[in-house]
Amino acid sequence: MSLTGVWTNELRSLRLLREGADHGLTGVFHSLVGRESGSRTLAGRTSCEEDGKQMVGFALPSRLEIPLRDTGTSQFVHGPDGLKGMNLGLN
Repeated sequence: MSLTGVWTNELRSLRLLREGADHGLTGVFHSLVGRESGSRTLAGRTSCEEDGKQMVGFALPSRLEIPLRDTGTSQFVHGPDGLKGMNLGLN
């Protein structure tokens, strides 16, 4: 399974992900809403596929000078070839 492709969430934010043979992950996150709208680069890692499942984690820089305290988000995301996932964000 490859995670390479375009992922979206219910707010129409986009993640363009590229998975390398070494399980490295690079890409771009683009948001149309929120306090940090616009594009940012992201980097992360993936696990080996196991029983049709694969873990993925990535980070992207925050440009907020004053982040909200004790807040987080969760969203379902939809990827290429019908893949689905959950996006969790913490401040």
